[in-house]
Amino acid sequence: GRATLSIYQSIANVASVIATFALPILLLTGQVGIPDIFIPVIFIIGLGSAFLLFLSSFFLKEHLFSQLQPHEPFLEGLKLTLKNKAFWLLMPSAFVSSIILPILATGLLYYIEYVIAGQTIDFLIIGIGLGILIGLFCNLYLIEKIKPKKTSILDSLLVAIGFFLLFFAGQDAVLAAIPMFPLGFGFAGVMIVSPVLMGDAIDNDELITGKRREAVYGGVNAIVTKPGLSIANWMFTNLIVFFGFVQPIIVSGVAQKQPQTDLAITGILVAFCIIPSIGLTIGAIALMWFPLDGSEWQKKKNYLMELHKQKEKEYLKKLSLDGKIAQDIH
Repeated sequence: GRATLSIYQSIANVASVIATFALPILLLTGQVGIPDIFIPVIFIIGLGSAFLLFLSSFFLKEHLFSQLQPHEPFLEGLKLTLKNKAFWLLMPSAFVSSIILPILATGLLYYIEYVIAGQTIDFLIIGIGLGILIGLFCNLYLIEKIKPKKTSILDSLLVAIGFFLLFFAGQDAVLAAIPMFPLGFGFAGVMIVSPVLMGDAIDNDELITGKRREAVYGGVNAIVTKPGLSIANWMFTNLIVFFGFVQPIIVSGVAQKQPQTDLAITGILVAFCIIPSIGLTIGAIALMWFPLDGSEWQKKKNYLMELHKQKEKEYLKKLSLDGKIAQDIH
């Protein structure tokens, strides 16, 4: 089902996340100024990613029967989403996730440069790497056994616990590898299960409206979650400044790191660990009210699968009657 398909998406996502973390660490930490290779590398990655998006767009397919649906105005489509309670109960968790990833990407640089400066990060990489790899496959099993909702709650809490423990162990790079494992495990699970939950919410909308409206939900989801990217960076930088972080001084065009107080180091750990931990816990609690779970929901999904088959037959029959295909309808 969606969980099996999402493993391929997750592998691609994990590769992109690793690149997101690895490139800044390799290019922007442990040195003075920005290396000359930084801009060419970012340019090549941006150009290559744009080309992949352009190329893959030619292979995207929608349900054939959905082409028979009349296109609805955006505002009307937005109003219909208000009827889907399950979708809106999913949004707090999605919004929190949209805040966590930028904090991870930004906070990791500050963490390495200031909190564990001069220490080896090998154990950190091993801890989170093993967590992600094991989590990719174990979470598929969990989705089958305890279903997507409970898996998502479990993974969110694992990441929250990992961040919370990292706050206390974070000043020792070796000890920090221990909470990095549950953090990586849960992070991989969230990446796998999130598309499954969103798909269930879209299925529920089809049961309510009788229409397949994936594009509308993609747009509404973006409206809800994209502000989280800006909020995350604003929150992180302002919080560490509140704790007394001293910004680097630019000397001859080169940023020079300044000594930081213990309070400023604590502020980095608060912004990097405690804020995500609180947010993920809130998201997990919100998911407890997500209604699309259990045997009754599975029956509805089975009904929807049969409905899709029937709609597909009706679509092919219409094409046959229009003379566009030769189709034997049984």
